Amino acid sequence: MTATLDRLHLDHKRLAKILEATETFTTRKRKPSGSALDQLLCLIEYVTEYPDEVHHPLEDRVFGKMSDGRLSEKEAADLQKNVDEHANLKDKTEDLLLRLQGNRELGTWPVFNEDLKAYIDQQRDHMRFEERRIFPMAEEHLSELEWEGIRTDNPATSDPLFDLTEQRFEAIFNYVVDAPYGDAPSTPRQPPNQPPAEDPLSQSYVADLGFMTELQDKLAAIQAEQLELLMDDHKKSWEDLANNPPPQVFLEHLSRRTTHYFEGVSKTVNLFNAEMERWIQAQQRLFR
Repeated sequence: MTATLDRLHLDHKRLAKILEATETFTTRKRKPSGSALDQLLCLIEYVTEYPDEVHHPLEDRVFGKMSDGRLSEKEAADLQKNVDEHANLKDKTEDLLLRLQGNRELGTWPVFNEDLKAYIDQQRDHMRFEERRIFPMAEEHLSELEWEGIRTDNPATSDPLFDLTEQRFEAIFNYVVDAPYGDAPSTPRQPPNQPPAEDPLSQSYVADLGFMTELQDKLAAIQAEQLELLMDDHKKSWEDLANNPPPQVFLEHLSRRTTHYFEGVSKTVNLFNAEMERWIQAQQRLFR
């Protein structure tokens, strides 16, 4: 396998992590705000900056080498379908970003949420099709000399999140790179805007500060979601009192609140389990 194709496979693995992290926002009943909105914006912005502007154009240059009559009619049709989808995905990414930024009408959060889910599914289907159909075609039809020419003409471009961790993507660095969204890099990297730590203990101290800050933000998001559910439940209960006898309304109200509390506790427990695993992995990387 060539270095260029290795890079394309790696980009797919990384984009899969981005999509998995983005998918966590689709479970929300309301539009995220504050740091959560910053994270979602960064996730979508990353796709516009690297997959859309670097990864897909590189694929198009690779695939363009095959469009000289060496493909069967079916292969040529599959290849053209794949290339056309790059432009379609780029348009959809830009639309999602502009809607989140407020430059275009967002509509209701449920409507945007469904669009976001469909977009994630389309991205996954697209990568799956490339991995199973298009990349094997490229391996079969391109010669070593052609692969070397592609590599020479298209020098590697650093990934602004996974390779460089630019400051503008600081909001999603730990959220995406660390567990539970995939294996973290084998080489520990300093958190953005932090001076180099002198030893593993000081590294651990800096990492723990960032860990606790993220944990508090995630707990606050769970609490905010539960508060919204409880407020909605109170409103519904008052409305029900106008048409139903109090005992039945109170019983239904209690049942819903019990469900809300149970869901909140479950999410908190799952969060602590995931965060503890992430913390253990971070410590192991520092002290091994």
